[in-house]
Amino acid sequence: MTYSKKWIPYALLSLLLHALVLIITRGFWVELDSPAFVELAQTQSLSFCKPIGYPAFLFVFGIGAKYLWVPIFVQIISRSTIIGLIICFLQKEYQLNLKKTLLIWAILHIEPQQIYYNICLMVESLLLTFFFAQWYVWQLYLKYKQKKFFYLLLILIGIGLYFKPVALISVILLFGYGLYTARYQYILGSIAVYGIFYISTGSLYYWRYGTFETDIFKGILLWNNASVVTPVLKKDKFITQDEAVNAVLIKMYGRNMNEFSFEQNDNRIFEDSSFVQVYLQSVMSQGKDYRLAIVEVNRVLGRVGWQIVIHYPATFVKGYIIPNLKEWFLALFTPNDITYLVPSQIASLHPSAKTYKLNSFLYVWHSVVKIGLLSLFLIAIIKKLVFVRSIQPIFHFVWVYLVINVVLHPLEYRYIQPILGSLLLLISVLICVWISKNTDSILNRSYL
Repeated sequence: MTYSKKWIPYALLSLLLHALVLIITRGFWVELDSPAFVELAQTQSLSFCKPIGYPAFLFVFGIGAKYLWVPIFVQIISRSTIIGLIICFLQKEYQLNLKKTLLIWAILHIEPQQIYYNICLMVESLLLTFFFAQWYVWQLYLKYKQKKFFYLLLILIGIGLYFKPVALISVILLFGYGLYTARYQYILGSIAVYGIFYISTGSLYYWRYGTFETDIFKGILLWNNASVVTPVLKKDKFITQDEAVNAVLIKMYGRNMNEFSFEQNDNRIFEDSSFVQVYLQSVMSQGKDYRLAIVEVNRVLGRVGWQIVIHYPATFVKGYIIPNLKEWFLALFTPNDITYLVPSQIASLHPSAKTYKLNSFLYVWHSVVKIGLLSLFLIAIIKKLVFVRSIQPIFHFVWVYLVINVVLHPLEYRYIQPILGSLLLLISVLICVWISKNTDSILNRSYL
């Protein structure tokens, strides 16, 4: 294959758009989890609630997270580069003229918060860039059948795992695609990628805490989500056959309801960290140091969470999953409006850091675009265009991603941001199919 530099102008256009937003806003954004990522990077620590990827990214490119503008620039350059490469690829494959190519470029930038969030200290923005890169490399592999692209795809999928557990979807899709096509290299590749990820992260946690347990879905986070059922538990005096779980439940039942400090965070009612801290201190009072105590707390609270979900599934669905679904639906019309103050530990280092607030025009435009994207996607499903093989397998993660977030996370905008970004690329490909002069020949190519 020959390499072309025709992607550079489109990447520069994306860079200019990001630069314009930075000039207008005069600063980068921070989110609720930004301080935790910065603190983990500064202290070089591990967390049972945050994967190691984004803190490591901030540490490496922010030189110990002291210069946070550098990671922001890396996010912008990375996203602009992969968009330039994708645009050039689509232009060539679908034989688009300049006007049609610029239309596709505009579609990829039509949703305003895709730009806003890419200048934010937030892992989802970087994860979306990796998903874009996975799709692009997958297309190169399908077209040229060169193993180097397949190995690069495995590397990109593997790196994505370090940033957010939901990136496991790419592994599942590759494994499933291997079963579907009966190609062992896909199956073995997906197993190898996850194995390397698990062994490497597990080794870090074993070195730090003496445990290979790194799955945040089984620990404090799961209990935090399941704690919405606490009022029902307190009324029923629910007891299990697990003595460690019962010990936690009894401590919970011994508190007055006003001590639980339930908070409303967007759609999710959750128990704040005060109980975790109290329970952690009680474990440490037994003579265990913090390293051993946090491992036990994470493990036991995870078991409590699972017992709650297993024995009170209907209550959990009613109190947690349905409100998440409602919030996701409402988010189609109203973007997440953040009003909290910039954390002091970030503001002291970077006075330009801020939280954003969309003006009224962008507010409306944001909602119009999201509704339009989903409408086009539904039309594509009806016309069966989503099953064009040039789109597989990466983009079917969209709906799996949504399901996982509904069950395990509050659906704030930042969690569904990769979904909308992926829909943008999916819609862009479908529009290329529709407007191409050689649609029939394109769909019949052997590599699609």
